Amino acid sequence: MWGDAAEQALYGIVTVFAVLILMVYLMRLSAIVIARIEQARHRPGKKGKSPPPTEHNP
Repeated sequence: MWGDAAEQALYGIVTVFAVLILMVYLMRLSAIVIARIEQARHRPGKKGKSPPPTEHNP
């Protein structure tokens, strides 16, 4: 009886930690992407303006 409950609890704990690790990884990845986009917008030579909207850049 307790064997099944313990197994399910263990799977639940492992799943929660796996999801948290995945979320942290995706947040870091999105932060890197956002930082690169911001750097591209504020490069010297451009006057700090974002490019005009196009079909690929709404």
